[in-house]
Amino acid sequence: MVQCMENILHTSSLGTGTVSRVTPLGPEGSRVLNNTMAATKLRRMRESAIQKLGREVFEKVYEFLQQARRGNTSEDEIKHYLEKMVFPASDCFEVDQLVYFEDQLCASEGSAV
Repeated sequence: MVQCMENILHTSSLGTGTVSRVTPLGPEGSRVLNNTMAATKLRRMRESAIQKLGREVFEKVYEFLQQARRGNTSEDEIKHYLEKMVFPASDCFEVDQLVYFEDQLCASEGSAV
């Protein structure tokens, strides 16, 4: 699933599901394009999660998940906290994905420099 989402962040598709080919931009140009596309998709994920949870709850869940994922908090602790914040806790999955992909994007930008 994670690999599938990573592939989605690194590809361009039109609304109908068809993919258009473009002339390769070279390593730097394609990396910038991929990062721009990923940032756009991340912004849409963030907006969707905010719409689903509300801004205040989103911010609390987002901050918690950032700290939890970077601090290697156990899945049980994460689940317990999220169940207190949101019912059903599965509504926070999109926020968890957002945190994961933001970290991946930052890592890829950091390794590119």
